[in-house]
Amino acid sequence: MMQITSEGGPQPQSNIIFSISDEKIASVKSTGLVRGVAVGNGTVTGVVQAVDAETGKLVVVSQDKVEVEVIQLTAVRIRAPITRMKTGTQMAVYVMGITSSQTPFPFGNAVQGLMFHWSVTKRDTLDVKTRHSETSFHLPAKYNFAVDVYARVKGESGLEVVVKVLDPAANQFHNMARELSDEIQIQVFEKLYLVTPEAEAEQILMSPNSFIKLQTNRDQVASRSYRVLDGPDKVPVVKVDAGGFLISGSLIGSSTIEVISQELFGM
Repeated sequence: MMQITSEGGPQPQSNIIFSISDEKIASVKSTGLVRGVAVGNGTVTGVVQAVDAETGKLVVVSQDKVEVEVIQLTAVRIRAPITRMKTGTQMAVYVMGITSSQTPFPFGNAVQGLMFHWSVTKRDTLDVKTRHSETSFHLPAKYNFAVDVYARVKGESGLEVVVKVLDPAANQFHNMARELSDEIQIQVFEKLYLVTPEAEAEQILMSPNSFIKLQTNRDQVASRSYRVLDGPDKVPVVKVDAGGFLISGSLIGSSTIEVISQELFGM
């Protein structure tokens, strides 16, 4: 079912009369609520009528049309913005059809409703929660066409969704299928942090005229770059080369070092 709304027209607006070109394809109520009946295309027309002051007859003062397409789902796919996540991050994913126009809006209000079951292959790597879990509000499975994915620890895990129909006779899936499914693989990698020295407080204490070799947890799998961020109006108290060697001079003070990890997949 889908609600058709309108705007514009004469003000104050009179009642809108809705009609559809083919009632075998879909039906429309006086409130503009359209219900798909069979696969096909139709046209819903909304007409605003008023009484002519001179003749006393009904006249059409405004009207508009909208095309309605009733479809069957032939397949589903998981729409995810990325497939590689840093630990401690989250992203939203949702179910779509095989075309860009088959967003959750066409089938999210299916009658009977569709059941959405989400699962992961490695729960220690990924976790799945409903979009409303942070408010302690839990939707029934037939409304969970979108979920939040949480990256826990590094690794790779599959994310799968199974969409089931409550009534196969409703003919909502192609060939009266009972369920459709899709699965994607998501890789979780660690955040960048220094292992030498251990700098949880993000501060390194050095004596003058000393050096230290900076090492990160991504040294073996990603390229790195180092630079001093102090501006031209401030004399840096340290230097760092491309290999991560941090060298202090005779000056006492503080400087800021930026460490960038360039992953093989572009991040």
